[in-house]
Amino acid sequence: MWEMTEALWARSKQLQRDGWDGYCLFCLTGKECKLAAELNERYPAALVLPFLRMVHKSENGRRFDEQEVLL
Repeated sequence: MWEMTEALWARSKQLQRDGWDGYCLFCLTGKECKLAAELNERYPAALVLPFLRMVHKSENGRRFDEQEVLL
């Protein structure tokens, strides 16, 4: 599960102030979240975010939200 931490929010705001642009991360294996976390750790000057959406699901009568890779 992907989590946007305070450190990543701060990095995002700094990149916006510096005039940097963003792009979408996609990989064929479906491991965008893992790759984004690894790249954010390896390259502190960049911000890598997976393209996710929240999906409502139900199982055994219980409803919950789940992250799903969009592409």
